[in-house]
Amino acid sequence: MSMSNQPKSRRNTALRQHPGYMAWFMSDTTESLGSTLQDFAIALVAYSVSGSLITAGLIPTVTRMARQVANIFGGTVVDRHNRRLLTICNAATGALAWGCAGVLLATNELSFPALLVISIICALSNGLLGGATDAMLRSIVDIRDYPKARSLNEGRDAVIGMIGNPVSGALYSICNWIPFIASSVMYGVSGICAAILHPNSSVDRQRTNNHYAASSQRNRISSFFADFIDGWRFVLTQHVLMLFIIVTAFMNFSMNTIQYGIELYLVGEHTQPMLLAMVGPAECIGMLIGSMIANRCSTSAPAGLCICISVIVIAVAYLPLCLTTAYPVILVCSIVIGLPFPLYNAMVMGLIFTATPERLQGRVKSAVSFGVQTMSMFSSAIAGYLVARAGLCRTAIALVPILAMCATMILSNRRIREIPASEQWTASMR
Repeated sequence: MSMSNQPKSRRNTALRQHPGYMAWFMSDTTESLGSTLQDFAIALVAYSVSGSLITAGLIPTVTRMARQVANIFGGTVVDRHNRRLLTICNAATGALAWGCAGVLLATNELSFPALLVISIICALSNGLLGGATDAMLRSIVDIRDYPKARSLNEGRDAVIGMIGNPVSGALYSICNWIPFIASSVMYGVSGICAAILHPNSSVDRQRTNNHYAASSQRNRISSFFADFIDGWRFVLTQHVLMLFIIVTAFMNFSMNTIQYGIELYLVGEHTQPMLLAMVGPAECIGMLIGSMIANRCSTSAPAGLCICISVIVIAVAYLPLCLTTAYPVILVCSIVIGLPFPLYNAMVMGLIFTATPERLQGRVKSAVSFGVQTMSMFSSAIAGYLVARAGLCRTAIALVPILAMCATMILSNRRIREIPASEQWTASMR
C-alpha cells in the first residue's frame, strides 16, 4: 500500500454535496438503529420464552458464529452483484424477520426455537449481504472525503450506542414485542432509503454484466470460488493491510476482554445497577468526543501521525487498572479507551478502502471484518476465567502488554508513520 504526494489545492467538500450520500447515510443509520433495538431486547425475550439463562445465552453465541461464517463468503457475494440491491434485500430480510418475531410475541406464539431460527436467518443475511453498504460508499463519496465519512459514522454509532439500549428498554417496558416491531420499521426505512439511492450505477452494471458473461462460459460455482480466492489472495499479499488487520485484531481482543472483565468484576462486587449501567455509555461518550476530533483531523492531519497517536493512547488507557479497581478509575479508563478509536478507524479504514480497487471492496471488507473480529468472539469467556481466577488488576496486567505490543508494531513501521493526509492519498496498491 502506498500513498503518494499530491498538491493540496482541493477545498473540503461537504459530504451532503455528494449525490446519494444522504440517502446512503439514512439507510445505514436506520439499519444500525434497527439492529441495536432488537439486540438489547432479544436477550430479555430469549430468557422469558425459555426460562433458562444458559439457553438464552445460546442466541448471541450461535448468531455470532453464523454471521462470521457467512461473512467469509459475503464479500464475494457483494462484489459479484449489485450492491444497492443487496442492501435492499438485507433490509427486507430484517424487516420481515423481526416483524414476524414481534407479531408472534404479541400473540404469545413465539417459542425459543422460532426466535433462534429468526436470529440465525438475520445473522446469515447480515454476514452475506451486510457488507454491501460499506462497499457502496466508495462509489458515492470522493476518495479524499472517505475518512471524514468514516469519522461521521463513528460518531453516529457512538450516539446509537448511548441511546439505543435505553430506548429499547423503554419500549420493552411498554410491551415486550414493541422493540421488534420498531426494529422492523427501522429496517424497512433502511430499505426504502437504499431503493432511492443510485451510486455509480455504471460500475455496478459493468461488474454484474461481466460476471453474467463469465457464468455463461464456466460453472457459476467455480466462478464464485475463483473470485473468492482472488479476493483473499489480494488481501494476503498487501503487507501494510495485513499488519493493520493483525494489530486491530489483537487490540480488539484485548480491549473487549478488559471491558467484559470490568463488567463481570462489577457484577461480582455487587455494584449498584445504575453504576454498572454507566460503564458502556462512558465508552460511548469517549467515542463521541473522539469522532468530533476525527472529523476535524480526517482530511488535513497526516494519517500516519493520527494512527500513531491513537495506538499510543490505546496502549496506555488501561494502565491505571493495573494498580486499582476503584469505580471512578474504571469510568475514566472507559472514557479514555473510546477517544482514539474513531480517529484510528477513520484513518485505517479510509486507507484500506481508498487503496482497494472498487471491484474488490466487498471482499476486502469481508476479510477485514473476519480478521479483526474472530478473536474477540472468545473475549467474554476468557474475561470470565481471568477475572474469576486472578481479579481485574491481574487481568489488565496480562492484557495491557498486548496493547503495548500492537502500538510498537505500528510505531516501528516507517511506511505507516509517513502516510500523508487524505488530501494527498492516491488509490495505488503494491
